[in-house]
Parts: sequence; C-alpha cells; structure tokens
Amino acid sequence: MPNSARPGAGHPAGGASRLVWHPLRRFHRRGRPLDSPAGPRPWADAKDCTVPGAAAYQYSTCALGTEDCLKLDVYTTEKASKRPVIVYLHSGGNQIGSARELPGGFLAEQLGCVFVGLEYRLGLFGFNCLPAFCSGPEETGNVALLDMAKALDWVRDNIASFGGDPQNITVLGFAAGGRDGMALLASPLFVGRFQKAISISGGMTCADENTSAETLAAALAPLAVQDGKALTEAAARRWLLTEDPAVRSWLCGVDAARLAPLMANAGLRMSVFPISMRTASPCPRADIQRLRTAKSLPCC
Repeated sequence: MPNSARPGAGHPAGGASRLVWHPLRRFHRRGRPLDSPAGPRPWADAKDCTVPGAAAYQYSTCALGTEDCLKLDVYTTEKASKRPVIVYLHSGGNQIGSARELPGGFLAEQLGCVFVGLEYRLGLFGFNCLPAFCSGPEETGNVALLDMAKALDWVRDNIASFGGDPQNITVLGFAAGGRDGMALLASPLFVGRFQKAISISGGMTCADENTSAETLAAALAPLAVQDGKALTEAAARRWLLTEDPAVRSWLCGVDAARLAPLMANAGLRMSVFPISMRTASPCPRADIQRLRTAKSLPCC
C-alpha cells in the first residue's frame, strides 16, 4: 500500500470502528510560512495511529496545540465498502477548536459512513492577507482553505482504502466550519473535490482584502514596535502594509505564543479577525455573489 494511503497501527474506537491517522505535512512558519500545504513525508515502517492528531496551535485561556497540525483523523468500520464519506470542519471561529468535538467512531458506526475529522491552521496561521504574504500569483491570505483543499485531495485519492466512496464526499461544517464550507462551495478551486455540503449554523460573509490587511497590521504593530521594527505603532502599521520581504521574514520569526493571543476572544466579529478574504483565490467575488443568490445548494 502506498504511503499516502497506509493506515498504520490503528485501534478499535467505539466498537468495531478504527482510527487511522494521516499527516499531510509538517508545517513550520520558519520553513515556508503561510505556504500552500504539501504532501506527507514518506515513511517505511508502521506509523503509530493509536491517538488522534493534535489540534492546531491556538489560544483560549492559554496556548495549546501545535503548528505541526495538518492531520486527518479517519474513522471507519472493519467491513466498510463504498460508504459515504463525511469530512468535518470544526467550529471555533477559525481561532480555536478541534475536529475531536464530534465522536468520529460513533458516527461512523451509527451513520454507516467513513468519518474524516480535519485539523487545519487557525488564527493568524491560517488567515493572513498582509501584502508581504500575498505578493505572489499563487499566494493567498486564505491558507486554511488551501489546507482543506489538500485534505480533500487526499480523501478523494485514498478513502477507498478505508471503505469510503470517493464519489460521495460530503463536507460537513459547524459554525465557523459551516462558513468555511460555504466558501468552499463558492470557490471554483474546489470543483470536483467533493459532491455535497452541509452548513450547520454557518453563514456566507467574506472580508474585504484591503480592510482585512489594515486590521491585521493594527493588531501586529505593537509587536513590531517591541521588536524594534518601527519607532511608533503608526509607522509599524505602514511598514506592515508594504510588500517588503522583511515583513514576512520578521513575522515568521515571531514566536507562536506571541501571535496566537492577538486574535483571541474575537468571537464572530470579522472586524476583529477577518477570515475568508475576497481574493482572486480561493474566494473570488463573482462566485461568492453567485452563491449568495443561488436558490438551492448541494446537500445530503
């Protein structure tokens, strides 16, 4: 079995279901920050899959999780074959949370499906449209959505090995995950990557790219002053809104523990933490408007 579909050492979880754990890519900002996700590193031996992957780095009452977060938790049953597939996008305002909020093993058994819980980058690690990070033709402030695209590619290409039907994939999003699911429906980037979608307590609101960059620059300016990048916060904001490569180099060297709290307690107020920026990809304006005026949407 190829590495991309190798289940590793799973274990029973909720009766006959089993958990398989798949890493998409080790992600570190000091490598290629806010870059598109890549495929997994090959491995030769059995991989320990006895526990779910860690949540993405985030800050609630304290810092938790890991920047090395691009993981899938796949729950299936021993005799599964051509089962419908649910790919779950968790809640938490795209700032906190984990796919473990739903019992994947239980749902796989009760619904007769293959359940895939997805961890993806959150907060400033997943949504950052400062010009220094969006200057290239393939760069976007919505890298968390690119994490989802990469995960859906893996599911499409490998889920049959776990008893799932790659032609019957439903994206299920709750709250912020529901909002993300709507963005996936709007984007031509996701055509062919899934067939159906369910948005629970989600909505379709996107943020203006320029306004979002100004909001992020204001949040980051105090750190830039602390690190001697500017004398005043006003000067720091102006610098952060340029395409100067030094902005990217500096921000990628800032410790995650200093960055994560900047978007804490933003709730659903996109003026505090803008997400799903209306950029050329993967959230073009025309397709968002088409989705808003559609009379019906694909669903289960």
